[in-house]
Order: sequence, then C-alpha cells, then structure tokens
Amino acid sequence: MSRKSARENAFKIIYNCALMKEPPHDMCEYFEETMKDEMWAEAAMDEKDLKYMKEVVFGAAEKKNELNEKIAPLLKKWDVDRLPKISLAILQLAIYEIENMGDVPDRVAVNEAVELAKSYGEDETYKFINGVLAEYLKNK
Repeated sequence: MSRKSARENAFKIIYNCALMKEPPHDMCEYFEETMKDEMWAEAAMDEKDLKYMKEVVFGAAEKKNELNEKIAPLLKKWDVDRLPKISLAILQLAIYEIENMGDVPDRVAVNEAVELAKSYGEDETYKFINGVLAEYLKNK
C-alpha cells in the first residue's frame, strides 16, 4: 500500500468518526479487523502505512476543535457546522497534514485533498476544497 492509500483510509476513518460519532480508536480497530477479511485484502497496509494512518487519524481527532477554528474564517457564507461531513473531513485531514506532518509538502496535501474531493464529494466539492486550502496556504 502507498501513502496515498493510507491517507485515503485515514480520510474514511475521520469521516466515519464524524458520521457515526464513534471514537477514532474504535474506528481504527474496526478498520484493522476488516483488513484481515479476504475481501478487503487490497486495503491491507504495511506497518509504516498503518502507523501513518493512525497518526493522522488520532492527531486530527485530538486537534479537531483547533482545525475547525482554522477552517472557519476561510469559509465564505458557510459555517463549519453546516459543511458536508465529507468536505469537513477532507479539510481537517489536509490542514492537519500541512501543520503537523513535516514529510508532506503543502502542495501534496492540497493535491491529495482535491483528489479525495473528486472521488468522494459532490461534483463541485473539489473546487471548494481547493479554494479553501489555497486561502489557508496564502494566510499561513
């Protein structure tokens, strides 16, 4: 598995934690258990990727309020609480990576967030994500 896949799985866990109001530890544990199932074999991760995924998931959960405070002023005519959960999860993940993962270049974090938005969001979500993150980097 690659860093890209680990990031995608981290996004899925962050999103599901918000959607189901489950703690990240439980969601990561569930994810690891489902990876053992043969039908999820393609999702299997090596130890390095699993460590990265957990670091991002637990870090984003721990800093959720701080991340939301950074996102809020970037939204035009939107409130963090009213954002679609997919968009919020993508933004939390990207900003967490930019702020805390020194081995992830800012442009990579933004590009990967845009790709997640294209895959999981509505038709125009990727433009919104790109705009918010571009504004964030400009003000950083």
